[in-house]
Amino acid sequence: DFRKDSGYTWQDDTVPLSDTLHIGVIATKGSRDLRSLFVYVAYDNGPAVRQDSVHVDSNPFNYEKTVVTRDQAGKEKWTFTVVESNGDKTNRSLTFTVQ
Repeated sequence: DFRKDSGYTWQDDTVPLSDTLHIGVIATKGSRDLRSLFVYVAYDNGPAVRQDSVHVDSNPFNYEKTVVTRDQAGKEKWTFTVVESNGDKTNRSLTFTVQ
């Protein structure tokens, strides 16, 4: 889930060029232990490119990401993928229209 505290971005939105967004992810163990978290970004419906990967060593697991949007108009899709020890994946994404 995404943090919804004041100062965090937690839903799709239209944002200015070169905006600074703070995203907090809270991952909680399901039926298996959590193993990894991967962060991907795709611009203008293009291919997703990995931006970060971290080993998950706690439950719940908290991850913070500061995103600075591009200085050109378009779409940015940020995807956060949590992988369990059995390989199952859970994805959550945020899409920003930058203008």
